[in-house]
Amino acid sequence: MVLAFVKIMIEAKLNPMHRLWVQAQDIDRTAALMCYIQLSLWGVPAAVVVGNTLANEQREVFLHHWPPHGRVEMEARTARRRTRPTRAGKARGHHG
Repeated sequence: MVLAFVKIMIEAKLNPMHRLWVQAQDIDRTAALMCYIQLSLWGVPAAVVVGNTLANEQREVFLHHWPPHGRVEMEARTARRRTRPTRAGKARGHHG
């Protein structure tokens, strides 16, 4: 279901890498790792927990933070600030 939602987000022109955080849990380690691999391949930031949800047990946690997650947006904002014209008509950060 999570990947179906990701697909819908992509079709709606929303980037799940920047707009979604998934926390999934399974009692079976193999199933949890399969989930982790799929989310990683799709570039979805997530925490996949191996443990019993009903007993509130967490044996392992696999975190996937797509490397640019959170950072890409910040770098884009910084780049826009650097190239935004100042009151004098010159772009900031450029001398000459």
